[in-house]
Amino acid sequence: MQAAYTHVTPTMREELITLLERHWEESLKARARMWPSSRLPILDRLIGRYRHLYRTYIPIQAPGTLLRSHTVPRNDQRARTLAG
Repeated sequence: MQAAYTHVTPTMREELITLLERHWEESLKARARMWPSSRLPILDRLIGRYRHLYRTYIPIQAPGTLLRSHTVPRNDQRARTLAG
């Protein structure tokens, strides 16, 4: 793989890293806008930098049809559960 990508320059790598970091920060801001805290300690620390930016939060409600159980299906139940 190293030989296949020898045309990638250090400048290109830096630009990609900068772009990915910008996307990461924007996603943390968007998450903080949805709700100011998380039950996950690491996520709570990450979004903590952006809590002060918002006085109100965007209410998030998923349609009931999209919510699925998080239990792992057993045997052939998997195909029936995911299909219907």
